[in-house]
Amino acid sequence: RVARRLGGCGEHHRQPDGDRPDVLHRGRVPRAAGGPRAGDADDVPRPEVLHGLFELRTLVEPAAAALAATRRNQVHLADMRGALDAMRFHTLDSPAGREADMMFHAALLAATTNPFVISLTKGVTAAVNALTEFKQRRAKIERDPVPDHLRVFDAIASDLGSAQMADHAAVEGERSELSVELLNDSGDDA
Repeated sequence: RVARRLGGCGEHHRQPDGDRPDVLHRGRVPRAAGGPRAGDADDVPRPEVLHGLFELRTLVEPAAAALAATRRNQVHLADMRGALDAMRFHTLDSPAGREADMMFHAALLAATTNPFVISLTKGVTAAVNALTEFKQRRAKIERDPVPDHLRVFDAIASDLGSAQMADHAAVEGERSELSVELLNDSGDDA
């Protein structure tokens, strides 16, 4: 009934597996959302799409980190620690490392224990993966993301109010890195 009142999130709009449509399935930005067309030069999403992905992460992740710092349990911490260890071992250069990165973000959202925040997991992890894949297509990732993730983990594990600031700093560091790359590339076209 609620779905009908909200304008059609009913069963006829669901995927065959009963899930909502996965807008950013497997880190791919659909063409309708501004993603690349097959055969486009370098399959590069438009700048507004990249901005939108960072905007999603900036809105959700720092607040989720702050909430997770007050609600996490030992299972959540173990999941985040395991993902960090796998990220360190595999690096983002491998599919296993990228999967670990997404698992870290999923574990962080799970640690909020808020079902509505947790429901954002697919979108956030797809944004994380899409941005990583985009950066890797441009050049080898030089900046190690593990220290930023470790700062977020430590803040959440310590119950510090700095969890939100640590996560925000991690996302902004990634955004700055990509912005510099995009600015440098735009000068090459001249």
